[in-house]
Amino acid sequence: MARQSQSPAAEAATLIGPGIFVRGRVSGEEDLHIEGRLEGSVVLTETVYVAPGGIVVATVQARDIVVSGV
Repeated sequence: MARQSQSPAAEAATLIGPGIFVRGRVSGEEDLHIEGRLEGSVVLTETVYVAPGGIVVATVQARDIVVSGV
């Protein structure tokens, strides 16, 4: 049986890991997972996920924003 696959854009995601610091403008058409620190601005057509240890000091425009933790 052939396996149906989603388009690469549907499966794509970017991770800012816990030891990473990003300053500037982030834009794109895929999900973004933030476990580290991001300062600046984010403009995405998809979802931004902020992990419990993630720090975001930015203006954020996205389809959805999911913030975990306290």
